[in-house]
Amino acid sequence: MFTERFNEIMTMTGARNRKIAGLAGMDASSFSRLRSGHRIPPKTSPTIRKISTGIYLYMDDRSRLDDLCVLIGAPKDASAESIKSALIDWLYDGQELPAKTPPKRTRSRRRQTPDCKTFGMRLDSAMQLAELSNIQFSHLVNVDTSLISRFRSGVRTPNSNPVIARRITSVLWERLKSLRKTEELANLMHVPADKPDREAFHQWLCGFDELYTVEAYAAERLSESFDSFSTENNVLLPAPDEVVPAHILNDTRDLYEGYEGLRTAVLCFLGNAAKSRAKELLLYSDQAMDWMVEDPAFRLKWAALMAACIKNGTKIRIIHNIDRSLDQMNEAIISWLPLYMTGMIESYYHPLPAGSRFSYTLFLNPGQACILASHVTGTEQGGRYRYLTTPDFLSESLETFRSLSEQCLPLMQITQPYSVPACSKGLTAILPSLSISTMPRELAEELGGPLLVRERDRRRKTIDRVLKTGIYYECVPLADSETLSASNVTVQALQDAPPLHYTKEQYAAHIRQLITLTEQCPNYRLIPLPDTAFANMELLITGESGQIIHTCPPFICIEFTHPLICRSFTEYAGRLIGQYKMDRRSLVQLLKDQYIIE
Repeated sequence: MFTERFNEIMTMTGARNRKIAGLAGMDASSFSRLRSGHRIPPKTSPTIRKISTGIYLYMDDRSRLDDLCVLIGAPKDASAESIKSALIDWLYDGQELPAKTPPKRTRSRRRQTPDCKTFGMRLDSAMQLAELSNIQFSHLVNVDTSLISRFRSGVRTPNSNPVIARRITSVLWERLKSLRKTEELANLMHVPADKPDREAFHQWLCGFDELYTVEAYAAERLSESFDSFSTENNVLLPAPDEVVPAHILNDTRDLYEGYEGLRTAVLCFLGNAAKSRAKELLLYSDQAMDWMVEDPAFRLKWAALMAACIKNGTKIRIIHNIDRSLDQMNEAIISWLPLYMTGMIESYYHPLPAGSRFSYTLFLNPGQACILASHVTGTEQGGRYRYLTTPDFLSESLETFRSLSEQCLPLMQITQPYSVPACSKGLTAILPSLSISTMPRELAEELGGPLLVRERDRRRKTIDRVLKTGIYYECVPLADSETLSASNVTVQALQDAPPLHYTKEQYAAHIRQLITLTEQCPNYRLIPLPDTAFANMELLITGESGQIIHTCPPFICIEFTHPLICRSFTEYAGRLIGQYKMDRRSLVQLLKDQYIIE
């Protein structure tokens, strides 16, 4: 009877085994054995609870809970847990259950602990075992308490900072040893009592390659760099005349040899561009970046001259060589970040791979000077670099750059916030607070007047367009009662304007709107985060783009369109959604219980 009913309900869902198995946290092969009748789990087993959860979540996702309730005879207004219990009862109705047998005795009396499948869960369990609060642990690890909170809740990881990861491991290990709790730690790690040591503990806690995908971490690291960027903590760069001596500016050579020669040529090129306030610079090179990165002193001079050009109003168009791994691409973007955040750089990439036989370099100040070189790959360090100023060569070089540009695509570009591609079939927003796009219009008027209403309406048009064809996931931390009572919850609203704050009643009005959207709009999904993922930015992710909106100075919105970067953003969003997604009935009840003032 169980097998017949299980097949009936799977047929009704119309889902493949692996889809519901994924939601249930099981292997698809287990579903195949259940459907064939080769296995019937006990009614009270964890397996059947997982199965009921997977089926429930799948039907909730597709707004078909009413169909499920009709089939299993549950009231349509039943709670999530009641529906799951009714589903289990229905599956086993008429099934002859085996007589209960006493559990087998085992030699080990060690209490079994649940699997911790995320870094946040593992850190939280280890901190509880070590009897450490967020504040205590932050002092011991020497990081901000809010960061420990984000690590512990799982919205962030220390994967991008191996030093912090090692410090976390070391502090916890020493603490657990001093409390003589290594045996309990072994139980948590599901290893024999004599196995835990510092390195094994580190691999269990911070074995990020086993826990998550490389792509998800790449997006987190890139986003973290933007989130932490501030014009206030920039390195003070020297003035151009301190960087380039007069004899280099006035150098009349037309040939430079080796990396040292190339560095001198670049100082001459950028120094004169800064001095003459060049209108634009056109940069391309597919040779290795050793000539720049292996000499820190030169890199500081390069950064100072580039910053000086930008300060003068020089536009820089660069074609990046990104025929490389995602990590290397991230390194290149992060190293250019202070320049990107000025909004004066246009960044492109060529969709075809660079050649493996020759490398090519072209740095051009149109009408003034260019550096030109072509080498057999691997010979650049001892190669020759031409410095050209004659009109014919400059004209030819400009034509070469333009021809190359026509084949390129934007890597990242400055754009208007919430201007996501029209072709997008879905959108995920990772936000530091509730979005004004889902705010009731009258509340926007009350909080910020016509300016806020206008921006709310503009963003809402984007959300409504997405909702017609795809799912809109809104990942956002909900306010705690203490902050809410103090009317200190910020409205993420307008740039260069005084901050706005909700009253408790205004926040409840916004929550009511989210409840209405959740109940009436099948494609709207609120994902309540336990903590703020990024405090100073909003992240909008589609299959075709990743948009980072910096919400503190400099106010800027940068959009990535490279497929690898977009996929990494999608992986990161999927990780957050998978960790914190709730079924809609439970979510609505949570919102009503915590925020609605009767």
